[in-house]
Amino acid sequence: MISKANKQLSFINLIFLLVIPVVLILQRLGILGYAQNDVIIIVAVSAACSVIPFFLQRVSYNEQLIMHSVLFAMNVMMWLGFVYMRTEYYFVFLIVPLIAVRYASHSIVQQYSLLNFLVLLCLVFYRLQQAYGATLFDEHFSDLYTTMLHRVVEFAIPAIVINLIGLFVEHLAKERDHYEELEMKRLEAEKEQEKKTEQSEEREEAYDVQNFFYGISRDMEGIIRGKNKHFEMEVDSALPVMLIGLKDELREALCSICSDLLLYHEEAYVKMSVTFLAGVLPKRGQKITLQIEIRSNTDIAKAEAQHQALNFFLSQKIIDRLKGSFDNQSDAKEAVFIINVLQTVDNEMSIEKRTNRDLTEMQAARANQVQNSNVTLYRKIKVLVVDDNPESCKLIDAILNSVNVEADCVKNGLIGMKLLESQEYQMVFLDQMMPEKSGGEIVKEIRYMQDDYYQDIPVILMSLNTTQEAREEYEAMGFSDVIPKPIRVADIKRILQKWIREAYPLTYLEYKKLLEESNESHS
Repeated sequence: MISKANKQLSFINLIFLLVIPVVLILQRLGILGYAQNDVIIIVAVSAACSVIPFFLQRVSYNEQLIMHSVLFAMNVMMWLGFVYMRTEYYFVFLIVPLIAVRYASHSIVQQYSLLNFLVLLCLVFYRLQQAYGATLFDEHFSDLYTTMLHRVVEFAIPAIVINLIGLFVEHLAKERDHYEELEMKRLEAEKEQEKKTEQSEEREEAYDVQNFFYGISRDMEGIIRGKNKHFEMEVDSALPVMLIGLKDELREALCSICSDLLLYHEEAYVKMSVTFLAGVLPKRGQKITLQIEIRSNTDIAKAEAQHQALNFFLSQKIIDRLKGSFDNQSDAKEAVFIINVLQTVDNEMSIEKRTNRDLTEMQAARANQVQNSNVTLYRKIKVLVVDDNPESCKLIDAILNSVNVEADCVKNGLIGMKLLESQEYQMVFLDQMMPEKSGGEIVKEIRYMQDDYYQDIPVILMSLNTTQEAREEYEAMGFSDVIPKPIRVADIKRILQKWIREAYPLTYLEYKKLLEESNESHS
């Protein structure tokens, strides 16, 4: 407020420069009967009152100093005019207090009202002294008293009104500043919320619902392996196959709850049922409420009391962060939790429809193979290789080609799974250590896919560790066999001969011989 008023009033002070040519012209025309010295004083004071506030406005950052220089310069010009014009209009002493109202500060108005009141009394006394001389206090004291009283009354009444106006303007300015501050805070809060929403939306990603929840099931089976515990997953087949949401946070919350429930009790069971709120026909881009029910025989209240359910507490915080609801319906017999989370539909096809479609396509492909069995018998063996090491991929590809096997080599499991779903392979080779998904994670995804093809296809692990203990662990994961790294031709041939025989009615050597004969006949 002060800065804005200073800019406006500083330019108004420049108007005082017009007094200089006006005074000089009037002096030349003989209208002003001032002495040369008086004219010089008027011109000098006018120039100073014009230039000093404007100069300070340009060079100083002290708004209080600029304000006082502006108001004092105006005051000096008012006083100068009162003295030299010999006017009886005492309202000129109210002009500056009235201008000070522009600063919306009652204290400033009050200060300049008091200053001008004192200057007014001094100038009135000076005029009376000039008029009556030494007899002022003797013969004309009553005139002095009456004049002073009149001037005080004449000044005080409008000055009080001006001060009341200043007080009211200050109150309005404070209310406006308070409103602007609240509005600014509201806008900042909205921007912060928008920023958080944008960041949240940026982290949202599409995910396959079936794979997502069966992935949680695989993680839980890893926890209970070899123990007297049980985990069951039930996913509603009417759910859309693809949803969009913060899947990593949701997975962390659900895994944390289930792991606490499984680890606390020696003979724990956990059942997770997944569905969505009824009455909604899912469409792409539509929001649906994913409803997850978790049941267990674990006394979660007792576990919390013993500080053995920290993950359970953190899970509730994560669900709150996801703007979901966490309803604890547990009783003395069973722990029951209902979790509702809002998700966006990415593909409205239901899990049931996709499963039926895939089965139909697979049955058609199998029927076609039966009708063209001679073609299947003589075609090249085709395998999938997943390894993030380019040199290792080149080596195994060269070895496979040398024994007349066609290979698709990819660098990560995501690409590999897409190829495996879209094409038919007779074998899969997986590297164990990969950055995004390990070989163990990929083979679990393969074995949990709902088709006999994925259950029966030989999946071979390529690993540095091929001890008997490690082999048993790999077999428990779902691998068919393991070959050591670095890859050797003899190991590839052994694996092909061992596992291709189970997929074809011929041994590998018989199959290769027939294939060579077929190639010669076609040539």
